[in-house]
Amino acid sequence: PQQQGRGVGGGSRQHHHQRPVVDDVVRPRRPYEDLAMMLGAGVDPAVLAPLMVETKGDVPKAVELYCERVATAPPQPKPKTPAEVAEEFYLRPEEPGIPVICNVYDLSWGPDEAKDGKKKKVNSGLPGMGMGIYHSGIEVYGREISFGYSDDGSTGVFEVPSRCAAGVMPKITFKEGHVMGHCRRSKYELDQLLQHLAEKYTGDSYDLLRRNCNHFANELCVMLVGKKIPSYINRPANVGRVAANIISVPAMAIGKLVDGVKKVKRGSNGAAGAATGGGGGG
Repeated sequence: PQQQGRGVGGGSRQHHHQRPVVDDVVRPRRPYEDLAMMLGAGVDPAVLAPLMVETKGDVPKAVELYCERVATAPPQPKPKTPAEVAEEFYLRPEEPGIPVICNVYDLSWGPDEAKDGKKKKVNSGLPGMGMGIYHSGIEVYGREISFGYSDDGSTGVFEVPSRCAAGVMPKITFKEGHVMGHCRRSKYELDQLLQHLAEKYTGDSYDLLRRNCNHFANELCVMLVGKKIPSYINRPANVGRVAANIISVPAMAIGKLVDGVKKVKRGSNGAAGAATGGGGGG
């Protein structure tokens, strides 16, 4: 039997970031939460995200794994009360604070562009020459925040669970994380800062040379801990336009996720289709 709150279509664990809702506020996009909502009630984006990384963004395969993992998962702890959630949201952490990590990803070619059928890192051999092409995001409170291109008028700022960007950006692979320092902002104060940056960094303002994901990560890191990200990450900002569609998060990538959801839901009465609990239309 499914564990409560873990099965697709089962009761939700309700332990995601719960925050006051304010109208007309620009917030970072959350592709995994959007995907979970499309799949149906009870899908936990925190569980789904690493499976999307594992399957390189293949939604049907990720849902299949989700169902397998949920069926064998141990019971989850009792969810926190609204009062406990609110207290954690507004209180600042004790010294030394919450770690702030700069997560760095290598760019990689797709399997159709590699001779051995595996992804080939663009950066092979480049770091030794002081060069490299990277994507980066800043992690705090387990939330990894980054910036990418979109042409739909929305913000370019988005957040994913720690080290899970590759699930929505299949052409990157996690390389390493750098602990930049510690932050004593509360979750509420962090959200206020991210709302400001989400309004400032619109998706259509992305520029490979002057305003890319690494520029954003650097600005956020300075705001949180007063330190710049390692210099090697954004050194080759003049790598050329060919990388623009690789290191950004275009609306096209989100469209592929939607297509994957439709494939899952077309499996009527199948394992994956049943897993969605019939939530939502395709």
